[in-house]
Amino acid sequence: MRDVVDPALARACAIVAYKDAQPLRRALFARKAALSPAVRAVLATWARLRGTRAASAFVGAYGAKSFAEVRLPARDGALWSIAEYANEARQIDGLAALVPEIRIARVTLGLAGRGALRALRALDLAPARALLDRYVREGDFLIAARVASTIGYYARILPALRRSRARAVVVSSDTNPSALALVAAAEHLGLRRCFVAHGHVAEGPPPLAFDLAILDGPAVRDVYARAGAIEGEVVYRGVEGRSLPLRTAALRQGVGTLGVFLSILFDPVALARRIAELRAALAPRRMLIRLHPNRQMRDPDWARGLDLDGVVVSDGARSIERDCAECDLVACGSSSAHLSALKLGVPTIYVPGLDDVADDYYAFVARGVVPRFEAGSLADVGALASFFDDPAWGGRFRAFDAAYPSRQPECDADVRRALEALAS
Repeated sequence: MRDVVDPALARACAIVAYKDAQPLRRALFARKAALSPAVRAVLATWARLRGTRAASAFVGAYGAKSFAEVRLPARDGALWSIAEYANEARQIDGLAALVPEIRIARVTLGLAGRGALRALRALDLAPARALLDRYVREGDFLIAARVASTIGYYARILPALRRSRARAVVVSSDTNPSALALVAAAEHLGLRRCFVAHGHVAEGPPPLAFDLAILDGPAVRDVYARAGAIEGEVVYRGVEGRSLPLRTAALRQGVGTLGVFLSILFDPVALARRIAELRAALAPRRMLIRLHPNRQMRDPDWARGLDLDGVVVSDGARSIERDCAECDLVACGSSSAHLSALKLGVPTIYVPGLDDVADDYYAFVARGVVPRFEAGSLADVGALASFFDDPAWGGRFRAFDAAYPSRQPECDADVRRALEALAS
């Protein structure tokens, strides 16, 4: 396959490398290594091979694995998509429901089929070797392995996409190797590209280089605009879920059920301390702790030092709608769960130190959408209710959720029109 390397692939690899160099991704990988003896063994092997000719072959195995795990769509469609994680898949499913007349062909990942193994044996990745070698020489295992995966996904997807009748591709990640491989293949073939966000984004994302971007609201667009020029059309579809009125009246009577919605990264010792502070300040009659849905990254001893007597633990398998329905107030760290809870009518507070993420990472406090919880003082729940009852609050929230509180039909119509044009 002599056309493996091209500028589109190089750009995709550069984005992957940039994202995996960021502190949050480094912390996530460190957590994964701490939880997995296999990852630690791989890193030990890399330490011995780094700087040798064998290093490229070692990380190249990740490219071969990625190539082999691609399952091509069983049925072709005008749009092609790939979703590596459940939160991405939900966004693609939501778009499919809006335009049922447009078939979205799904590329999936799993155990290799015979076709993938036959193609792997015949694959010539020599043209991509120079690209991979450059990242290998820089000596960072995570980046080199993820670049190799991007190349592997791309090499498998490109010829299949070329044979398809696709007019465009749609992804819900602008940094993961599999999604960027599909986007790069589309760019190489001159097909249109669509990105649908699956939550708010922090400062410093890659440029929004898509023909169509479907975002929650203007605040997300502003983050991307600060990162670089926005190339294509932007439409807003609002935060996922159904808008419900904020339940502030009940909050004025005290906190019945306090929900603590956790991020992927947190320190169990700090968590126990923060929960004790929340109990002392808010005196909730009941507590629900919602764990992040990513079980692979979960510390099995996450509850050490925590009194779980009378606490309901939601392991992330339940929908956020169900958990929010049980709560009068939700406490989060730096998480998009704030937006989901608020859309579902549940007031939220930002609790510094509840996770291992930078303070007010998404600027929800700075933008006046969520109040900050100050430890060590008795919280005035009436003041919390007044924060959300402020007539100006709805306008501030609409910057993050363009559909709030009653514009969902208009947003859906805008998204439907844009998708129909994309697939035409």
